[in-house]
Amino acid sequence: MNPSILLRFRSQDWWLAVAGLSLGVLAFNLAMAFRAPVWLDEAHTYWVIRDGFQPIFGKLAQDVHPPLYFCLTSWVTFFLGIELWALRFLSVLAAAATVPVVYWTARAFASRPWAFGAALFVATHPLFDYYAFEARSYGLFLLLLTATLGTVFRAAAPGSGRWTWGILVALSVLLLQTDNLAVFVFPPLVLTGALLAGERWRPVGLRLMGVLAIAFAAYLPWFVTAVRAEGGVAWIADFWAGSIKWMGPIRSLLGFGVAAEYPQYLGPLGAIKSLPVAGAVLTGILLLASLAWPRGRPAGESALGPRPRVAPALWLGVGSLVLLWAYSWIRHPIYLVGRYDLVAFPFAALLFCLGARSVGERLRRPAVGGALLALCAAINVSGTTQLWTKMDANAPPHEEIVVKYLTARGRGRGDLVITRGHIAFLILRYAFDRAGLNLEFMPYPAAVGIHPGWYDAEIFLRDPARLEADAGQIAHRVAEALAEGRRVWLVDDGDARVDNLLIAALARIALLDEANSAPALRVFSLRPCFKRQT
Repeated sequence: MNPSILLRFRSQDWWLAVAGLSLGVLAFNLAMAFRAPVWLDEAHTYWVIRDGFQPIFGKLAQDVHPPLYFCLTSWVTFFLGIELWALRFLSVLAAAATVPVVYWTARAFASRPWAFGAALFVATHPLFDYYAFEARSYGLFLLLLTATLGTVFRAAAPGSGRWTWGILVALSVLLLQTDNLAVFVFPPLVLTGALLAGERWRPVGLRLMGVLAIAFAAYLPWFVTAVRAEGGVAWIADFWAGSIKWMGPIRSLLGFGVAAEYPQYLGPLGAIKSLPVAGAVLTGILLLASLAWPRGRPAGESALGPRPRVAPALWLGVGSLVLLWAYSWIRHPIYLVGRYDLVAFPFAALLFCLGARSVGERLRRPAVGGALLALCAAINVSGTTQLWTKMDANAPPHEEIVVKYLTARGRGRGDLVITRGHIAFLILRYAFDRAGLNLEFMPYPAAVGIHPGWYDAEIFLRDPARLEADAGQIAHRVAEALAEGRRVWLVDDGDARVDNLLIAALARIALLDEANSAPALRVFSLRPCFKRQT
């Protein structure tokens, strides 16, 4: 990948090319932020930040997420508002910033053309772009993880100074404060740095363990909360039970490659057309070729010494998949292909770069390796383009239809909305806030209002007395609202075993208003029971 024309490029020329690539990522994903409809997890992000900065920590104490992403998103929406693009803006910026960070990380062991190839591979990857316009922490997590990896490379190099280690401590703290997934990547990062250090493995490894201890000490309260949380991961059990478990890490590596087939639970990403056989072959060739990383080093190629153990070190980073997989076996199933396996994505992306360079070196034709990376990027662009077409901007989302219906049939801002399950509570609450309608919401069960990021009927049914009390409280509030002449709506549905208690309680004080109900939208209007006075 280094024809004569590329050799004449100066350092600033490559950085300008990377900047152009980053601007392209920014433009595409900002457009997607306007185009894609909101989904459940993004509405949960809004619920966490809707009441301002200080309540965030209290809400997250009932949930399973550390606070950094939500605090930053709250700050962004304070200035930009709560429109969907503003809610996603932090992820869009993080994705654009990740592209030059990938280039900077790859420059620790590769020349500029190959480092640019790694940045190009990441920037065009549909999995990367899928999370680049989502109002969740994954985009920020990938940025911080890649920056942490690049800093580990430099901390392991001879002559690394205090500034490098100080930056590594700061990045490690921020990474653990962004997403719980970072727990699974830190042990491989320590091993990666120790291996890269060569004969200095012992002092470098001990320093990295010290960095991990500092970062984990700051993260400990959130770690305890995440371990104790039951409902936050219970819903994944269905996906885990229906999968071929030993294939998890293999499917993840294929998903990090090209022309992969993604699971259906990833929505539009799972709907893009794939070439699973051809993609698996090309992905396998590049991953295997990465193991044949040349032992020699041209002058100026790497900052890690004359014989860097780059490929084995990166494969150790991919080992975070094994930790995630083992945790899913031993404690809670949290292994989701194409989502929580993102802990290994930066390592795998750099391995593809190594594989393409290795092919070029072995054939003594670097242009062949460059052509392989260009082919990967072209295939990636095809998948990313399909993401755009799968987002049908002309079809109004369900929540917008419900908002319009309730606005047209309701009696104004005083309506009472009873939501069954967590989907309506989160998404409709966000939709009504966007529309400027200050309706009163009451979730059933009441626990959904405390930690609405999950809904598990088996957990709720362990305490039927609590469900009955929740139903009675809602029925009392509904009776008051109907007596005041307010419109009362029953929206969506949860598990029938859970909902039966609520329906029974409401049946004693209200009737179904069929004229104003819309069963197709799962929206039901209630009217009071009038009894003849004797």
